[in-house]
Amino acid sequence: MKNIFSFADGRSTAQVPLSQRLGANYKTIFAGYALIALITALHARHPHLMTLPLYLVPCGMIGLKISRRWGAFATAVAAAVLPVVEAMHGPSYDSIPLLFWNCLMRFFTLWIILILFERVSGGVGETEKAVA
Repeated sequence: MKNIFSFADGRSTAQVPLSQRLGANYKTIFAGYALIALITALHARHPHLMTLPLYLVPCGMIGLKISRRWGAFATAVAAAVLPVVEAMHGPSYDSIPLLFWNCLMRFFTLWIILILFERVSGGVGETEKAVA
């Protein structure tokens, strides 16, 4: 059973069930989050490195291979992990409003670049192709 969502412009998108998407793309999901963990470990060892561009690789990989929603979740994870690691290493990042601001701005930065990746690549991921 597929869920069909219609848009205002008349096109519709078939939504594949979550279990099928996980089964078909578990290698990409695992590789993406393993890369996020590896980059986070690198950033924890060297907190003064600029690792934000490195987080684009797993977010882009998940977003382009699977769908924009999966890429958005990976982007949220990467955006939340980065300021938390920085807050553990210095007193200048321990303010809660500053931590929230850093998470939000890094999410928007990664999200905008993910959307640009998708537009340049020519569309949406494999599971969100338009149904005629």
